[in-house]
Amino acid sequence: MNGTVIGEEFELLNLPMQEKQLIEKVIDSLSRLTLDMVTDNNRYAIGLERLEKAHRVLEGFL
Repeated sequence: MNGTVIGEEFELLNLPMQEKQLIEKVIDSLSRLTLDMVTDNNRYAIGLERLEKAHRVLEGFL
């Protein structure tokens, strides 16, 4: 990545607007979660649990 804003890389994929917006929301949520984990050691363990849950949901295992 060359410093572009998250989401710009999807412009060339010709995704439907709703799909693009949902992908951007997922990326934004993951970014905020990982930032919380890095900046607050007290939230690291719960952050890992949340990441695991998010991954399972995305894989269809919820």
